[in-house]
Amino acid sequence: MEELTGRINAVRNSLHEIDRRIDPNGPFTEWVVRESYTRARTMFLLVGAHAGSKKRESEAAPEPLDILVFGLKSLKQAPEMPEYYSDRTISQVIKVGRKTSDFEGVSVVAVNGTRGDSVELDGGLIANARESIRGSQQGFGAVVGRLDILNSRRKGQKIGGSILDERNKRSVRISAGHEMQESLTHHFNSRVMVAGNTKMNDRGQILSLEVQTIESYERYASLAIDPSVLYGVAPDFTGGLDPVEFIRALRRESSVVVHG
Repeated sequence: MEELTGRINAVRNSLHEIDRRIDPNGPFTEWVVRESYTRARTMFLLVGAHAGSKKRESEAAPEPLDILVFGLKSLKQAPEMPEYYSDRTISQVIKVGRKTSDFEGVSVVAVNGTRGDSVELDGGLIANARESIRGSQQGFGAVVGRLDILNSRRKGQKIGGSILDERNKRSVRISAGHEMQESLTHHFNSRVMVAGNTKMNDRGQILSLEVQTIESYERYASLAIDPSVLYGVAPDFTGGLDPVEFIRALRRESSVVVHG
């Protein structure tokens, strides 16, 4: 029973972390393992949302359960950190798929109204998961995203936290000296660029970053240009022709030979 409880908690923790990264303001779903059973020495965990859980107002927001399952499938293919995952999420996945004398494998089954996809956490997946969080390379780099977690309660240790990289939707663990506490607190839950020494996996994905500088990027959001506003800059540029006709006309003109 203790073994089963540990795996169930690891699944729920993974989903809760993914849920927080999608929207740190919630509301957060309560995740449950609706059913568990064994077949041919494989444990099956049927995972879904609690019936009373609140739903987000935006229907466009991705579903944490879909992200978890998609991430597990991608880990079967390559040792890369999936979207909305962190090294902690990967550690939870490894805990779920750990083999024991009683179980040779574990399968997570998504239940979202109806029974959905099933993913077996086999040896290949677990090996890729471990490799995806192995910091095999070091360098200097920068990450732009939302500073979504900050922990400064550890006395005598560096400030810890994470930033959701907006470029690839992956969580990067950060650390900083206590002299940066005021600046980090000021920028909490906002769009920033942090730069410093990094650790990366073999695929070049940044796993962690020791912050040396932090800069607000909120002001750059207003600089983004909607392509539609450019319409009208030169409305008669093509002489009323559609793009295909305009290119054909250019080609015809360039093929004219002038004889002296």
